[in-house]
Amino acid sequence: MKAKRVTGMLLASALAVSLFTGCGSGSSENEGGTKEFTAFYAVPGAEINDDNEIQQIIAEKTGVKVDETWLTGQTASEAVGTLIAGGDYPDFIDGGDAMGQLYEAGALVPLDDYLDDYPNIKAYYTDEEWNKLRRDDGHIYWIQQFQNVKGEEKATTHNDEAFWIQTRVLEWAGYPEVNTLDEYFDLLESYMEANPTMEDGTENIAYTILCEDWRYYCLENAPQFLDGYPNDGSVIVDPDELKVIDYNTTDTAKRYFQKLNEEYKKGYVDPESFTQTYDEYIAKLSTGRVLGMVDQWWDFAYNVNDSLKQQGLDEKGCSYVPLPITIDEGIKNQWHCSGGVMNSGSGLAITTSCKDVEGALQFIDDLLSQDIHNLRFWGAMFAGRPSMQSDANNVLSQFSSVMSFHPNSSRGVEFARDQLGKTDMIVTTFGLSRYEPPHAAAVQDCPVTARQLMALKAGEAYVRLRDYAPAKVYFEKEQCDGK
Repeated sequence: MKAKRVTGMLLASALAVSLFTGCGSGSSENEGGTKEFTAFYAVPGAEINDDNEIQQIIAEKTGVKVDETWLTGQTASEAVGTLIAGGDYPDFIDGGDAMGQLYEAGALVPLDDYLDDYPNIKAYYTDEEWNKLRRDDGHIYWIQQFQNVKGEEKATTHNDEAFWIQTRVLEWAGYPEVNTLDEYFDLLESYMEANPTMEDGTENIAYTILCEDWRYYCLENAPQFLDGYPNDGSVIVDPDELKVIDYNTTDTAKRYFQKLNEEYKKGYVDPESFTQTYDEYIAKLSTGRVLGMVDQWWDFAYNVNDSLKQQGLDEKGCSYVPLPITIDEGIKNQWHCSGGVMNSGSGLAITTSCKDVEGALQFIDDLLSQDIHNLRFWGAMFAGRPSMQSDANNVLSQFSSVMSFHPNSSRGVEFARDQLGKTDMIVTTFGLSRYEPPHAAAVQDCPVTARQLMALKAGEAYVRLRDYAPAKVYFEKEQCDGK
């Protein structure tokens, strides 16, 4: 599994997270006139509640609801193989690494003849990019949900793979430049010799490796990056020589695995690396004791970063930052190229079992509209409900000023104070939507308590998200006791 996950207008954000809540196959229409489709994703995932507010709003706007199943207890190839053997498929499918099996089985609907009828889908990629998705029979069978950034990329997080290291290690060493594999492990060794344990006596782990199932990429795909190539999947693609190279067979791969072997024998590589499960790996990183590893940011950050913050370990230097490591000096690294490399080997497809292909494509087209995009990324504040805006204005009148900001903002409360020109503030927390982390609100002369603010159903705030300028927006909250 080499696919990179990037920010931007991602179709996957709408499909793979917010909409799917069950299982089965075959499109239908319920008593309320809402069409129901089914979907299967050949990756681990979790269902959301049937009463999810965002899902309900999207169903109201599009007339469609989707029931889904995720991969459990099988590999992608095993799960897809079972579907092929039965000959009955869900309406939507992303077979992951087993997408080729579905194509070979004739289970997918060619999409290219439909694209011109669905402008949002057609505009999702350029003609050149669509052509990259064509199979050897000349047809397009799936839509790659990732590697698509709308306009100029605004991401400030390295959302890709890297050799990660804790900030406490860099601080201890005086923030040295670390460019090569040898320098990386030399730094880890030096820190471990001087700091074998954390402040509470917990033993530090210099380096761990995740090898479970498809996540074995944390072990085996580093050589392509060490040689200065981007993530092109299972191979190195040399655009100058116009050839494909198996990165496991390169001299760099040999040196890389030799280095790991040396570090393992010295006791710096976690001995549980090759047997630990993903859950055990995440739990280990969450203790703050692991100094470094190779991984994709999205594979660990959502769980680990929150845990470190809750324990106050982020303030002790246990947060992870990426290093652009290459095998030797002088090699231009390409670890970070979000949005620049398309994984054409998999994506969202419609199967031959779908009885309403046009309806399924219209649903995807609707998901790519700006209205649904705003709803997905900003929550119910953009649901366009007039009564909600009225309620929000009433709420706003209770405050002299309100500022909220993204929790990853380095300026935090100080930023809010500066923007508002206020210094006497109290701080409370609330969430702008189910899909955003909690935001902090700095409130000047607040006439209500934090509990009352949490209980408000709707509100208005000046918010700053990532690099965007402060803007007035509406937000809506679930009703709770104590209003």
